[in-house]
Amino acid sequence: MFYINVPIGLLGTAAASIVIPKVARGTARRFDFAGFASIAFGLFAILLAASEGQSWGWSSYRILMLLTAGVLSLALFVVIELEVEFPLLDVRVFTIWPFTLSLLLGSILFISLLAVAFYVPVFLQQGQGKQAFDAGLLILPQALVMGAMMPLAGRLYDKIGARWLATVGLALCGYGTYLMCGITPDMTRGDIIFWTCVRAAGLGLSMMPIMTAGLAAVPPSLTNQASGLNNVARQVTGALGLAALGALGITQQAELFAARAALVRPDPAIAAHSGALDAHGFAAAYLRYQHLSLEVLATSYSNLFLLIAILTAAGAVLGLLLRPGPTAVATDRPVAAPAARVSPSTNGHRAPVTAVHR
Repeated sequence: MFYINVPIGLLGTAAASIVIPKVARGTARRFDFAGFASIAFGLFAILLAASEGQSWGWSSYRILMLLTAGVLSLALFVVIELEVEFPLLDVRVFTIWPFTLSLLLGSILFISLLAVAFYVPVFLQQGQGKQAFDAGLLILPQALVMGAMMPLAGRLYDKIGARWLATVGLALCGYGTYLMCGITPDMTRGDIIFWTCVRAAGLGLSMMPIMTAGLAAVPPSLTNQASGLNNVARQVTGALGLAALGALGITQQAELFAARAALVRPDPAIAAHSGALDAHGFAAAYLRYQHLSLEVLATSYSNLFLLIAILTAAGAVLGLLLRPGPTAVATDRPVAAPAARVSPSTNGHRAPVTAVHR
């Protein structure tokens, strides 16, 4: 499965060397090794704790030490970035509210995107017994819908800005996620295609305007830093969100299974065999267990989708805080030669005086 990336990577490398134009070498900057080491260790510790918290125990010493060390390392990273001459990631861009808001909204979208992209194929295979190829075909239409909506979102952004596109898109994504709360082993192909396409339409409508509005609010000198922080925030929040949802889902499945099992009535076919079960009794017990497991899996996923829907709806409300109109991206344009005017001098001659208009 992973070897398929090798020829794609080689083709991409060859295409990049041919198509991408050469640019002049910029001013050499000292690499921020201290900042790199602190943020790398901090993110590694927090992500490891989030991934292994369920198996190691959230109150275990290993998890608590990882979380403490990760938070302290990230705090050290902030201090370093505020002091060095060439920061790895300039955290001062967080003082620009439109950019910070776009990071928050983009993180919500990325968590929703990864969660549904992970849990829906898993349920289609475990809950409905579909093959991986069939599960992939069922979620393919949502990718086509998202691809069709993004160019439309770009045209609308130039006319009306990001506020209403983000608000409507997030609301539509939240509604589509809410529809997915009806996930059951008996759902039809039409249900899953419709639900995921509604979500994809909202994602495609809001994702690009949110990112563009945030980067457009940053001064040109900080665009590279803002772009780097944008990528880091999406990857980290997506990984943390997926890990947190996974831990929540596993915990809830254990609780639901225990509660459901306590309500299961004894099957006469099983109760009749006081000793060892024969083939018929074992089959009856296994079918009961399988039905209970699917019911618990569907309920836990439904609750996770409800949580994501609420989070996305909150993002739709925050989308109203974006700028109402399209944001013009600042560019470094050459300044025209200043106009000259003359003013009287002390010796009777008229000397030129430049007037700079901004």
